[in-house]
Amino acid sequence: MNDTLKCPGSFGACCDDADVDCRKRLDNTAYPTVADDEFLLIFGGMTWRNKSFVFEETKKNMTLYDNCEVYVAQQIFNGNEIDDMLKACGEQISNELWKFSLRRK
Repeated sequence: MNDTLKCPGSFGACCDDADVDCRKRLDNTAYPTVADDEFLLIFGGMTWRNKSFVFEETKKNMTLYDNCEVYVAQQIFNGNEIDDMLKACGEQISNELWKFSLRRK
């Protein structure tokens, strides 16, 4: 049974957490599970915070990730302390799990 027909707008995900039959057919990414399929699991990843700041010399809005050196130099010049979350230019480690089938493309 096609779960997208049963739950319109759910993009293939199961309707209800209690729908055990659906949970056996689809994984958490809404892809069908295949018996005896081989998977590569990758844990982790990097992401960046969508943070911007105003560059004082030009009064332009700039993204922290793309202009990290400018942000740090401006903060040091003004005598401000840099927030711990922003010391890595807005990058942070994410606790994600990626699943790749070794047989399917």
